[in-house]
Amino acid sequence: MKDFFIETYFDRYDEVMSDSLLTMLWAMTVALFCVGGMMGGVSAAYFAGKFGRKGTLLLNNAVAFTCAALQGCSKVSKSFEVLIAGHVVAGICCGLKSAVAPLYLAKIAPISLRGFCVTCNQLSITFGVLIGGILGMKLVLDTETLWPILVVSCTDLFRGL
Repeated sequence: MKDFFIETYFDRYDEVMSDSLLTMLWAMTVALFCVGGMMGGVSAAYFAGKFGRKGTLLLNNAVAFTCAALQGCSKVSKSFEVLIAGHVVAGICCGLKSAVAPLYLAKIAPISLRGFCVTCNQLSITFGVLIGGILGMKLVLDTETLWPILVVSCTDLFRGL
């Protein structure tokens, strides 16, 4: 993806992007995912109260489609800003789902299986992070042509399925 940042900058401004700007944009892209996660986690109680737990999860999936579209179309639109915005939205989705899904599972599961269901939720998140890390390796999907597939497949929409 760093090559995408460099190429996009060169196409726009007809000059080579400095290493410091590339580092700043890359760090901002990664960090804004965490900021989005914080925003999603903090707003989870509000949305769960307003729309219910199930409604919040359904709304979150609709937003995840937006996230996937933003990140998937960033290369076509030649805009790293769209990719960064997609990372923020992905963070919001992850924070929201990470906070609301265990509440919903605890509500619908029988008492004897409640702890197991909530534990499996967290285990699934951990397993999804592992799969995302494997897919992000240079030999798998971290190539110049396949990285849009990587960012779309690692959105909250696909992690939650």
